[in-house]
Amino acid sequence: MNDTNGKKPALRFAPLIRVSTEKQENKGESLETQKKDIIRCTERLDGVIPDYSWAYCGQEHATPDQERKKLDQLLQDAEKDLWDAVIVCDVSRWSRDNAKSKKGLKILRTAGKRFFVGTTEYHLSLPEHRLFLGMATEINEFFAAEQTRKSIHNRIERAKRGYPTCGKLPYGRRWIKEEARWEVIPEEQQKIESIASRYLEGESLKEIATEYGRNYPNLLKTLKERCGPVWNQTFQRKESKSEEIVPTIVPPLLDEHTINRIRVQAKLNKTFDKSKATHPYLLGRGKIFCATCGGPLMGQANYQKHLYYRHTRKGKETCSKYFNSIPARVIEPVVIEHLFWLFGDEPAIQEAVEAASPDLKERAKLEAEMATLYKEIAGIDQQMQRLINLAAEGVFSGKEIKAKMDFLRVSKGLKMARNEALRTILANVPSESDIDKIKLGIKKRLLHCSRHLDSMIWEDKRQLVKSVFDGLTPEGHPCGVYVRPHSRLKGNWIYELRGILVNDTGIAPLDDDSRETWRGEKDGIVVSNMLGERNAYHRLCLHQ
Repeated sequence: MNDTNGKKPALRFAPLIRVSTEKQENKGESLETQKKDIIRCTERLDGVIPDYSWAYCGQEHATPDQERKKLDQLLQDAEKDLWDAVIVCDVSRWSRDNAKSKKGLKILRTAGKRFFVGTTEYHLSLPEHRLFLGMATEINEFFAAEQTRKSIHNRIERAKRGYPTCGKLPYGRRWIKEEARWEVIPEEQQKIESIASRYLEGESLKEIATEYGRNYPNLLKTLKERCGPVWNQTFQRKESKSEEIVPTIVPPLLDEHTINRIRVQAKLNKTFDKSKATHPYLLGRGKIFCATCGGPLMGQANYQKHLYYRHTRKGKETCSKYFNSIPARVIEPVVIEHLFWLFGDEPAIQEAVEAASPDLKERAKLEAEMATLYKEIAGIDQQMQRLINLAAEGVFSGKEIKAKMDFLRVSKGLKMARNEALRTILANVPSESDIDKIKLGIKKRLLHCSRHLDSMIWEDKRQLVKSVFDGLTPEGHPCGVYVRPHSRLKGNWIYELRGILVNDTGIAPLDDDSRETWRGEKDGIVVSNMLGERNAYHRLCLHQ
C-alpha cells in the first residue's frame, strides 16, 4: 500500500524491551542500551516507533512459568492496527520459553505482523526461519534452566556453610557480612522475652499480639519454631517438584526450656486436634484422584455424617466425564482388601513388581544413553578448543570460525537439553534397590498386622495406603487410586491402583461372589490369585 506521494508508508515498529529483575530496571543500563540499539535499527530500516508502542518495555522474566503481562499485551494488540512489526535486540529478549514463543509467533503470523531481530527480518511464513527461532529459544530456555539449577546448587552449598541464601532472615537475628557471622538484635530479643514471659503467665497471646502490632498466628509460630538455635533454609526445585531443607545454626532468642514450655502451653490451649478429626478419610490427602482429568478428590461429609470423596467444582469445565462424588464406604474397603491380598502373598508381590514396575533394562538403556551424551559433549568441547587454537594460528578466517562454532554450540545445546530430559525421566524411575526398599517396607507393615485383614486398625490401613502410594509414577503422576464411573453399570465404579509396585484395575463395590473369584485358599492362608492373569478388568466383573 502506497501513500499519496507514491511512497510506501514507514513501518511502525513495536519494540519489546525487557530485563529480568526490578534491580536491573531501576539501576542497570540494559533497558537504556536496548532502547538506543532499537532506535538505531529502526532508523536504518526507515521505520518509526509510535509513542504508545513503548508500553511494551520494562521488567519481566522470560523463562517458563513466569507471568509476562507486557508480552501478553503485545500479542493482544497484534490484531489491532497499532503497529506493523515487532522488533527485539536479540532472540532471548523475545522469550526463553519455547512453548510460549511458538504460540506468540503463530499469533503474529496469523495477524500478518512482521518480526525483526535487530535489522534482520525473520519471515514467520517460512519454516526454516521458524526453525531457527525455535532452536534459538530452546537453547536459551535450556541455558536459563541450567543456570537456575546451578544457582540453587551454589546457594545450597553456601547455606550449608552457615550463610543466609534464601528467604527472610530469622526473626531477631542479623547477618554481619564482613565478619561472616550471626548476631542477635538486642531490642528484638528483649521484646520476644517479654512476650514469652507474659504468655507463660497466662495472658492472651492474641491481646499481646494486638498490643505489639503483630499478627497472632505468625507470633505464635515465631515463639514455637523461630526462637531456637536452628533456622531452616528451604530451597524449591520446580523442575523436579522437590525441596531441600538446610538447617542453619543461629544464636537463639530463647532457651530450649522456655521454648518447650511455650509449645506445651500452646498445645493445652488448642480447642481442635486434627489427629482426632471427626471424619478420618483413608484415602485423603492426595491418595485418590479422578481417572479422567487427574484432579484430586476431596473428602466431605453430608448432613447424615456419610463420608464421600467429591470431585472439585472446577472439574465441571475441565473433566469430560465429570462426576459429583463417590461414597467412601464403597471405595475404601475394596482398595484395602485389594492391597492386602496383593501384597500379602510373596509370589503376587514378585509378579506385581515384574508387571507394574518400570523395566530395569529400559532404565539401564537410558543411563547408557546419558553416558554416551556426556562423551559426545566432551568431544564437542574438544573440537571447540581445537578451533580456537587453529584460529589463533591463523588457519581459518574469523567468518569460517564463527560458522563452525555456531554449529558446534547448537549441537552441544541440543545434546545438553536431551541429557537434562533424561535426568528428569530417571528421577521418577526407581532403581532395583529402591524397589527392594519399598517391598520391604510394605511387607513389614503387613507383618505388623499379623497378616489378618480383620485385625487391621484404621492407622494400620492408612499406613499401608501411604506405603504403597508414596511418590510419583514413572510418568510423573502422583501415585494413588484413580476412579471413574462405570459406563454401563450404574452405581459401580472402575478404579485403578497406580503405584511403583502396583498397576491394577477393578470395579467397586466388591460382592462375595467376586471376592471368591478374586482370591483362593492355600495352606489355610488366603492369598491373591488375581495377578496370575493380568487382565484384571475381566477378572473383577463385580456388581451390586
